[in-house]
Amino acid sequence: MFNKCDFLIGDDKSVVVVVPQAVPKGEQVTIRISDDVVSFYKAGEILFGRVECACVKTLRCLRKKQRVGLIEALDGKMNFPVYIAATAKIVTDIRSFAEYETRAA
Repeated sequence: MFNKCDFLIGDDKSVVVVVPQAVPKGEQVTIRISDDVVSFYKAGEILFGRVECACVKTLRCLRKKQRVGLIEALDGKMNFPVYIAATAKIVTDIRSFAEYETRAA
């Protein structure tokens, strides 16, 4: 299980997540956002990563997306050519999202 990752945000606010391990192939991957914690699940409910994210811009971009791409950085290095290894569905905790919207306003 990993506790650090990188978020790449494009000029058009597209988001790609660089994770430090192999991502599950052929399984549904879900990213759940609750407050400032980004949790990664495979096959519905099996936790395989949990990252605290203090960057409001990153959290805002993630919350506005339905899906994001995941790139593997095995041993801390991206192998080129870089490709999207999997896509993940974004799920936001409703209570934390309502609180976030209130604070951001």
